[in-house]
Amino acid sequence: MEEYSFDKVVASLNKQCVSPKQVLDLLKWLYQTWLSRNQTFPSALGKTDVRTLTREGTIVSVSDCYFGSEYGRVVEERIAAIVEEKPFFLAAQKDLGIQGDAGLFMRFMETLSAKRFPEIQSKNLYGSELSCYLDYNKKTMSQLSLDNGGVISSEAFESYIGKSVMVDTIDNIQNVLGQCSFEDVVYWILHDKSLADHIYSDHEVSGLSNIAGKAPRARWSSITKVCPSSMRSYLRKAFTQTPWIPTESGKKVTCDKASFTKYSLSPILETIHIDYEKILALH
Repeated sequence: MEEYSFDKVVASLNKQCVSPKQVLDLLKWLYQTWLSRNQTFPSALGKTDVRTLTREGTIVSVSDCYFGSEYGRVVEERIAAIVEEKPFFLAAQKDLGIQGDAGLFMRFMETLSAKRFPEIQSKNLYGSELSCYLDYNKKTMSQLSLDNGGVISSEAFESYIGKSVMVDTIDNIQNVLGQCSFEDVVYWILHDKSLADHIYSDHEVSGLSNIAGKAPRARWSSITKVCPSSMRSYLRKAFTQTPWIPTESGKKVTCDKASFTKYSLSPILETIHIDYEKILALH
């Protein structure tokens, strides 16, 4: 007799969820199970992406959904609407037929991978993005630590061929920073620990990040990989090199062009214009 497997049962039930009622029934059962086991499941759900309803009543995977205004996430909704052309927002708790504490329910949906902010994902850089990042990295990383325990100078690594770069980033981050209000970006940094970790760090945070290349006379199977600790943070680069700081002149500038001085030094430096009341109102 086959042993009971929670993840397999959930996977099977999830595949059968083709109507809103079936989706709601599964969510209620999972929620009650999660509550009864001290906010845990009997086992991990594996690759099963549980389905839910959007505010329009569409059936989608929970991992495709953001918390929106129904959950008090107004700023998050504005940011998601810039990052994605047509983002999905999770239906209100009452529309999902689940009673009880809203904060607890949000924690449950986060366990199922509902999103508060845009995801940080690993991405390969190509063309000008790749060469621009390598130039940016070598300015401060004169020595590169390798995954095999060795060390190589940035100057020596320049002779390597077939280079590739993988970094952590957010889709269209430069456009997002350009379109978001300053207050929304500040709120985002303060409330998304993962984003804050990436932009405060001097180096890449994820263990998946790497720079790879092959020595000129080495075999193609002999690929050298640079450790994340020797890679400057790509998201920090985006936040420091993209104009997103508002100024008294009405222009958005990069961090190095912004100043708190009240004297006009434009266009060398622009005086920052910050509405602190707006920022405080977002908390």
